[in-house]
Amino acid sequence: GPAIEAYTTSVRRAPHDAEAHYKLGEACADAERRGPAVDAFKRALQLAGDKAAWAPDAHRRLGFIHKEAGARGAAVAEFRRYLELRPAAPDRGEVEQQLRFLQ
Repeated sequence: GPAIEAYTTSVRRAPHDAEAHYKLGEACADAERRGPAVDAFKRALQLAGDKAAWAPDAHRRLGFIHKEAGARGAAVAEFRRYLELRPAAPDRGEVEQQLRFLQ
């Protein structure tokens, strides 16, 4: 879609812009393009680390993408990291339920 195209252009113009990679990941995830979403989120985290304001959300999104793909171990790792980074997450109960289901 147009969002994916726009963020792909942003990433090409500024390949070291972590937030652009994150936004591309969100757009791909929203369009259910799992592979490109995982790549974009991982690149964003690689560039910015877990200190970025959006990092917890990237881990959360990765958790759900991995769960949908059947990659239980990867999903568990991402959900755990999300809860470590955002202990007071408003959806903590839902994420803990996901963890119980996956383990």
